[in-house]
Amino acid sequence: LMDWIRHDETKRLKDLPELLHCVRFRLIPVEYFKEKVERHEYMRFNQEIKKELDLVKDAHRGRLPKPKRLTSDG
Repeated sequence: LMDWIRHDETKRLKDLPELLHCVRFRLIPVEYFKEKVERHEYMRFNQEIKKELDLVKDAHRGRLPKPKRLTSDG
C-alpha cells in the first residue's frame, strides 16, 4: 500500500485513511506493527490515521470497542 501511495503521493496520500480500513491490522504481528506501521512517515502526522491506529493498539491489548446497540423503531 505504501509503495503504491509513494508512486503518486500528491494524489494518493489523501486516500490513505480510507484505504487503511481494508488492511487487516489484527493479523499483523505486534512487533511489525510497532516498528513499521506506527513509525511510518505517512502514519505519524495524520490525526484521523492516529485514531485508527489507537484502535488497533487497543485490540492488540485485548480492549475492543463495545458494539453499538441497535434501537428498534417499533
